[in-house]
Amino acid sequence: MRLALSTILALTLATAAPAHAPVVNNKEAAYSLEQPYVVDDPEHSKAIFSELQGAPQFYRITSDTPFRFYAGIMQAKLDGCEMTRTFSFDVYRVANGKLKRIDGRDGSDFDWWPWYEEYGKTWYWVGP
Repeated sequence: MRLALSTILALTLATAAPAHAPVVNNKEAAYSLEQPYVVDDPEHSKAIFSELQGAPQFYRITSDTPFRFYAGIMQAKLDGCEMTRTFSFDVYRVANGKLKRIDGRDGSDFDWWPWYEEYGKTWYWVGP
Protein backbone atom coordinates (compact mmCIF):
# COMPACT_ATOMS: atom_id res chain seq x y z
CA MET A 1 0.00 0.00 0.00
CA ARG A 2 1.41 3.34 -0.98
CA LEU A 3 1.49 5.71 1.94
CA ALA A 4 0.90 9.29 0.91
CA LEU A 5 2.83 11.61 3.15
CA SER A 6 2.00 15.18 3.75
CA THR A 7 3.92 17.82 5.59
CA ILE A 8 2.88 21.01 7.09
CA LEU A 9 5.25 23.84 7.49
CA ALA A 10 3.39 26.33 9.59
CA LEU A 11 4.92 29.74 9.84
CA THR A 12 3.48 31.71 12.70
CA LEU A 13 4.84 35.22 12.89
CA ALA A 14 4.36 38.20 15.18
CA THR A 15 1.20 39.42 13.44
CA ALA A 16 -1.85 37.41 14.44
CA ALA A 17 -4.01 35.95 11.70
CA PRO A 18 -7.46 34.36 12.05
CA ALA A 19 -6.28 31.17 10.31
CA HIS A 20 -3.36 29.91 8.29
CA ALA A 21 -3.43 29.99 4.51
CA PRO A 22 -3.13 26.49 3.01
CA VAL A 23 -0.66 26.04 0.16
CA VAL A 24 -0.52 22.81 -1.86
CA ASN A 25 2.85 21.92 -3.35
CA ASN A 26 2.93 21.67 -7.13
CA LYS A 27 4.04 18.05 -7.69
CA GLU A 28 6.30 19.21 -10.53
CA ALA A 29 8.22 21.59 -8.25
CA ALA A 30 11.33 20.20 -6.56
CA TYR A 31 11.91 23.18 -4.23
CA SER A 32 15.65 22.79 -4.42
CA LEU A 33 18.29 24.99 -2.82
CA GLU A 34 18.67 26.75 -6.17
CA GLN A 35 14.89 27.15 -6.66
CA PRO A 36 13.21 27.12 -3.24
CA TYR A 37 9.57 27.75 -2.53
CA VAL A 38 9.40 31.48 -1.77
CA VAL A 39 7.08 32.25 1.12
CA ASP A 40 5.18 35.40 0.18
CA ASP A 41 3.66 37.62 2.82
CA PRO A 42 5.56 35.94 5.68
CA GLU A 43 3.69 37.80 8.42
CA HIS A 44 0.69 35.53 7.77
CA SER A 45 0.68 31.92 8.92
CA LYS A 46 1.04 29.27 6.20
CA ALA A 47 0.37 25.53 6.06
CA ILE A 48 2.28 23.99 3.16
CA PHE A 49 1.16 20.51 2.10
CA SER A 50 3.73 18.49 0.19
CA GLU A 51 4.72 14.90 -0.49
CA LEU A 52 8.23 14.08 0.67
CA GLN A 53 10.00 11.42 -1.35
CA GLY A 54 13.49 11.35 0.16
CA ALA A 55 15.01 14.56 -1.19
CA PRO A 56 15.05 17.71 0.93
CA GLN A 57 12.73 20.57 0.08
CA PHE A 58 13.81 24.17 0.57
CA TYR A 59 11.69 27.17 1.51
CA ARG A 60 12.87 30.79 1.53
CA ILE A 61 11.63 33.55 3.81
CA THR A 62 13.02 37.04 3.38
CA SER A 63 12.31 39.87 5.79
CA ASP A 64 13.95 43.18 6.62
CA THR A 65 12.51 43.13 10.12
CA PRO A 66 12.88 40.56 12.92
CA PHE A 67 9.99 38.14 13.36
CA ARG A 68 8.95 35.12 15.42
CA PHE A 69 9.28 31.87 13.51
CA TYR A 70 7.55 28.52 14.02
CA ALA A 71 8.03 25.41 11.90
CA GLY A 72 6.51 22.01 12.41
CA ILE A 73 6.06 18.84 10.43
CA MET A 74 3.09 16.49 10.36
CA GLN A 75 2.28 13.28 8.52
CA ALA A 76 -1.10 11.94 7.42
CA LYS A 77 -2.33 9.19 9.77
CA LEU A 78 -4.04 6.71 7.46
CA ASP A 79 -6.38 4.00 8.76
CA GLY A 80 -4.66 0.64 9.05
CA CYS A 81 -1.21 2.04 8.24
CA GLU A 82 1.47 2.33 10.87
CA MET A 83 3.87 5.24 10.73
CA THR A 84 6.97 3.71 9.13
CA ARG A 85 8.99 6.85 8.37
CA THR A 86 9.76 9.98 10.30
CA PHE A 87 10.88 13.31 8.94
CA SER A 88 13.24 16.01 10.16
CA PHE A 89 13.92 19.63 9.31
CA ASP A 90 16.70 22.18 9.59
CA VAL A 91 16.53 25.97 9.62
CA TYR A 92 19.32 27.88 7.91
CA ARG A 93 20.29 31.52 7.61
CA VAL A 94 22.23 32.94 4.70
CA ALA A 95 25.33 34.71 5.99
CA ASN A 96 28.05 36.02 3.67
CA GLY A 97 26.59 34.00 0.79
CA LYS A 98 26.76 30.72 2.75
CA LEU A 99 24.15 28.68 4.60
CA LYS A 100 24.53 28.61 8.36
CA ARG A 101 22.41 26.10 10.29
CA ILE A 102 20.70 27.86 13.18
CA ASP A 103 18.21 25.22 14.36
CA GLY A 104 16.52 21.96 13.46
CA ARG A 105 14.65 18.93 14.73
CA ASP A 106 15.33 15.22 14.29
CA GLY A 107 12.11 13.34 13.56
CA SER A 108 13.65 9.98 14.48
CA ASP A 109 14.40 11.32 17.98
CA PHE A 110 10.89 12.70 18.56
CA ASP A 111 7.81 11.15 20.16
CA TRP A 112 5.25 11.60 17.33
CA TRP A 113 1.66 11.77 18.61
CA PRO A 114 -1.75 11.46 16.88
CA TRP A 115 -3.91 14.55 16.44
CA TYR A 116 -7.38 14.97 14.94
CA GLU A 117 -7.92 18.16 12.93
CA GLU A 118 -11.63 18.85 13.35
CA TYR A 119 -12.11 21.30 10.48
CA GLY A 120 -10.70 18.91 7.87
CA LYS A 121 -11.87 15.81 9.78
CA THR A 122 -8.42 14.26 9.31
CA TRP A 123 -5.97 12.47 11.60
CA TYR A 124 -2.27 13.40 11.53
CA TRP A 125 0.93 12.30 13.20
CA VAL A 126 2.43 15.42 14.78
CA GLY A 127 6.21 15.54 14.62
CA PRO A 128 8.88 17.97 15.64
